[in-house]
Amino acid sequence: KSSNQYYLFICMHHLIIDAVSWGILLYELESVYQNQSALLPERSSFGEWTKRLNDYRKEVTVLEKNYWFNIVKMMQKELSYEKSYDLIREIYYSFDYIDLKLIDQKLKAKNLDVRSAILGLIARALSEKDTLCFDIENYGRGAIENIDLSGTVGWFTIMFPMIIRPQADMESIIYHIFDSFDSIPNDGIAYGLLKPEFRKQGYTNLHAQYCFNYLGRSKEYSCKSYVEIQERIE
Repeated sequence: KSSNQYYLFICMHHLIIDAVSWGILLYELESVYQNQSALLPERSSFGEWTKRLNDYRKEVTVLEKNYWFNIVKMMQKELSYEKSYDLIREIYYSFDYIDLKLIDQKLKAKNLDVRSAILGLIARALSEKDTLCFDIENYGRGAIENIDLSGTVGWFTIMFPMIIRPQADMESIIYHIFDSFDSIPNDGIAYGLLKPEFRKQGYTNLHAQYCFNYLGRSKEYSCKSYVEIQERIE
């Protein structure tokens, strides 16, 4: 409270709330503050998602198991963790010299996505000769059927490995990555659920060399008049 107004301070650890959740929460807070009834429709709860995730563990298909076991086998055989890269310098170099206009044209013409292009730039900057592996992180809100998390506050992150092999040029690596994303069964949700089985069969190297988390474009909520987001408290 100040001399002429009140403040509501909300602080949450990132382990219990993701970036999408903040948008949902702030939208509803502003609606209540303005005495509006424009709350988001009731969606699946965190508890319902947890139960359905546990059920899904028992329903993982043969296709999913075979896909991820093949990836894990390749991770054991093909990856090197010995090299050290100057990541920032290499990425800046890549962005300086790659023809971004050509990439943009190809993305639009072939219906490719920005995520594949950015990951391709990073992979190309890291190495043009080595096979690389990235842990791909995403929000995981649409991976389970009959569960609607579009208005649910929580943490539903999915993480899975993607192997990226050397390609002849920048264009080829973007297509390679796009095809890899396209081949992943059900947004990669089964990988984390299958980790105990991987370990039982003696596969211990279950982490990639790098981690990639593309946040994309989240929905903008009209809350600038009342809400100020501070990512860090000094």
